[in-house]
Amino acid sequence: MGTSASVAVVVPVYNARPYLEDLVSSLRSQDYQWGGGKTIVFVDDGSTDSSHSFLESVQIDGWRKVVLSQANGGQSAARNTALLWLTEKDALTPEYVLFLDADDMLASNALSTAIAEMESKELDLLFFAGSSFFESEALRQEFSRYETYYERNERYEGVYLGSSYMLESWRNGDWYPSPCMQMARLSLLLDSGITFEKGIIHEDNLYTWSCLLNANRVAFLNEPLYLRRIREGSTMTKPTRAENALGYFRCGVRALEYSEQVASLRVPERDAFIEVIDSWFANASDQWLAFDETEKTRADSLLHDLDLIAFREFVVRRAELKVEHGNAVRDAEARGYAAGKRDEHEKVLKSPSFRLGRALTALPRKMLGR
Repeated sequence: MGTSASVAVVVPVYNARPYLEDLVSSLRSQDYQWGGGKTIVFVDDGSTDSSHSFLESVQIDGWRKVVLSQANGGQSAARNTALLWLTEKDALTPEYVLFLDADDMLASNALSTAIAEMESKELDLLFFAGSSFFESEALRQEFSRYETYYERNERYEGVYLGSSYMLESWRNGDWYPSPCMQMARLSLLLDSGITFEKGIIHEDNLYTWSCLLNANRVAFLNEPLYLRRIREGSTMTKPTRAENALGYFRCGVRALEYSEQVASLRVPERDAFIEVIDSWFANASDQWLAFDETEKTRADSLLHDLDLIAFREFVVRRAELKVEHGNAVRDAEARGYAAGKRDEHEKVLKSPSFRLGRALTALPRKMLGR
């Protein structure tokens, strides 16, 4: 059944020339032929290889191609550049938008299937499944967890309020924030002022969290429309560094700015949104704990004064409390009696350092009503 809907696919590009032909091939293969058309917006984020010349010269039948350029500012800045162009400078503003990384691909039925769902269910946001493919057998063995990484644990039937979908997906361990596995109504982003947090990695977490906080109609389609490349040198395969911890930290701090909106939700949904924020601080804390002293110092150097104070409170102090608690429990276990373990746990709960930690998380707990 035909539809008049138009769609834009946004692709940030930075030194991605080896992967662009595969990407373009997947765009050419799209079987969506109806509606107001397909627009591909490439944003060259200051590439120093031949990516830009390829983008300018390549022909993609059936698509309107737009190539934007900017100084290197990162993936978030590139996506925001495309959103700004689509909403303020494009005379043919599309109804739907999908974000794709330059080294990944779409299944041939991705657009037709997703748009059919968006239209028939009048959705603000559609989540769908993905599948991984590996550049080498060595990567498959080293990162085998990604073979089934994008499969959901549960089925989600019908249409959800955004906050209800957050609750269900978080409760079931199905929180997958990649915007490459979503199609959004562009007006949702525009009306809610949703963009990507610049200057960080893990920005997808805050973007998806914000979308679900504001969306009224959300659904999930259990079809692998997104094809994820597992390769050397990507965020998923690189060793964890200071930027990882800082990305999670900044997502958490920014999300706390929406405390009033989150506090207005029903208690179960409110708890889910806050638990996601807490998981970001926990991730940052665990990563910081694993850093050597050089990387910890480097993390400090990347933060300004106020951010550094908040980072030490929400992330570093949390790590220190975790170590303190773990040491106390291990000491009790070493003495050989369960009661000692319980006693040491109680001592930690009553200690000044633990009470300080509770004070540092007062705002999140106040939002939770705990």
